Amino acid sequence: GEWGVALRLPDWAGDGATVTVNGQPQPVLGDRVVVRRAFRAGDEIVLWLPMHPRFTHPDPRIDAVRDCVAVERGPIVLCAESPDGAIDLDRVRVDPDVPPADYAASATPAENEKNPEQSTVSVSAVLEQTASTAWPYADAAAGGARTPTSLRLIPYHRWGRQGPATMRIWLPKT
Repeated sequence: GEWGVALRLPDWAGDGATVTVNGQPQPVLGDRVVVRRAFRAGDEIVLWLPMHPRFTHPDPRIDAVRDCVAVERGPIVLCAESPDGAIDLDRVRVDPDVPPADYAASATPAENEKNPEQSTVSVSAVLEQTASTAWPYADAAAGGARTPTSLRLIPYHRWGRQGPATMRIWLPKT
């Protein structure tokens, strides 16, 4: 007999999700797809969810992460880490006007989407040079220079594998 399979489309997939049954595209409306038919052995349902890196913005009422962004790829949260203090993550400011991009030059976006747990992402950022003063407060004009840089992000579950490291998920914006 006929029966149905319902697939929920996560919000992060946006409008890019596709579903095929035996190679035939199915209509995707809203946040669910229901495939109703008399299934036979060998039928194949393929759900493809885009896994593009994207910025996530917090609720501005959360004081600890106000004016920050996080980066996610699909359901995977990414983070910046600094093994052995190689970079002071407290000085990093991310440019939210430049979308995050795939980091690995050897991997295509399609390859990264197939294995998002291993892929890395880069964001456009600046390193702020702190003014050399013992007093922690100063006029805005007394701030230091900003050095453009590209910050490499890894999946959160992979941080710390290179030894002791500082880590940040929520990155202040420029």
